[in-house]
Amino acid sequence: MRILRRDLAHGQIKVAVDSTEDLWHLYNILFVGDQVYAKSFRRIKQEDTNRPDKGERRKISLGIKVEDVNFHEFSDALRVKGTIIESSDENCPLGSYHTFNFTQGDAVRIVKENWPRYTLKRIDRAVQDTLHPRLVIVAIEADKAQVSLLSNAGIRHGPVFDGNLPGKRYKTKNRDKLAEKFFHEIATYISTLVNTDNPQKIIIVGPGQTHEYFTKYLKTTQEKWSSLIIQGHVSSGTVQGVYEVLKSETLKKELEVLDIQHETDLMNEFLKRVGKNQTNIMYGFEEVFKAVKLGAVEHLLLLEELLRASELARRKDLDKLLLMTERNQGKITIVNSNHPSGKQLKALGGIVALLRYNLTY
Repeated sequence: MRILRRDLAHGQIKVAVDSTEDLWHLYNILFVGDQVYAKSFRRIKQEDTNRPDKGERRKISLGIKVEDVNFHEFSDALRVKGTIIESSDENCPLGSYHTFNFTQGDAVRIVKENWPRYTLKRIDRAVQDTLHPRLVIVAIEADKAQVSLLSNAGIRHGPVFDGNLPGKRYKTKNRDKLAEKFFHEIATYISTLVNTDNPQKIIIVGPGQTHEYFTKYLKTTQEKWSSLIIQGHVSSGTVQGVYEVLKSETLKKELEVLDIQHETDLMNEFLKRVGKNQTNIMYGFEEVFKAVKLGAVEHLLLLEELLRASELARRKDLDKLLLMTERNQGKITIVNSNHPSGKQLKALGGIVALLRYNLTY
């Protein structure tokens, strides 16, 4: 993400969307009641014509007051719906509804009555994330494969590839052809990710030897990727295998470049303390808030879903909590709802804290 204009005196920031990750960041920045301004296509039908067509499709400048925000991960689009409050075309009346479909390459101006600190930090993080790496994970076995893209925006799962290769003891020319077709289809998809997302590494994992054969195939057919490829072992060539990579000690170093590893380590530490019945942890908003006021919180973990799903009054409470945590020298991690650690945090109410010392009420 790039900041094109920052004018907090007038409550506005204009940004350029450079990646799918930027759309995810915007999804977590835009709230109901915000104003959004951008260029968009809209069909305009002249009132003085009786033609049955749907009207002329024009590119116009629009501003809307946001009523709904949806992130469509698989289509790489952010849909923002609201009532029109500004229009460059008189045929597009104020008060009518419009939906922006933001994709990579769009520019968006956002106006808020109040910019919470965490949304400003989110924008700064989005700018930094442009420099952060992405990892392709291929979990593969003889009859199937799952390719996923891992980034700070979460895990984006691609299609499941069907192998249906006969066992080695049935080795035939047909098996070799099927294997080559299977590998070629996966490599073609990886190529699209390499071209659009520029991953730092390609991690190939799986049970048995299929992942070794696929690695050899890639290094032979795509020699330029050789330096990116890393191998590992997991129990299956499915989504489960992809998630096992996140827990792998042997691959931990490769994941350290992403926030997901940091989030995972913090949640593991919290759960470890729970398992030992330690009292230097806290969960739930009210209990954590008390700990923050006492200056006891060393590290606060908050589910990002709470920041965007909560009502305005609740968001202000959360902003106050985060500000107080920082003033008391506590660290804050906003946990991605799409990460496995995010799902664990959600089960705990979306907010937990690691404390500096034991605390009981």
